[in-house]
Amino acid sequence: HRRMTNAMWYLKQAVELEPGHGYTWFEMGNCQRALAMEGAARISYQRCLDMRPDFKEAQSALLDLARGRSIPARLGGLWRRWTRR
Repeated sequence: HRRMTNAMWYLKQAVELEPGHGYTWFEMGNCQRALAMEGAARISYQRCLDMRPDFKEAQSALLDLARGRSIPARLGGLWRRWTRR
């Protein structure tokens, strides 16, 4: 959790310096998603796609969020399957 928070700080600095770099927005979306900030992650992924419409990983991440497949939800599903054994 702390590592993601630290990464977010650096990514915010990066997008302030160079807001036109799509990959930085993608990485910010990944951090936001890991911190369960799904609304912010959607915005960051969309900004990435605005700059790089062909970025498959951002398309996939945005689609996962739209389908409700966030990282915490997926981890919860894995945990439930693992504990049933």
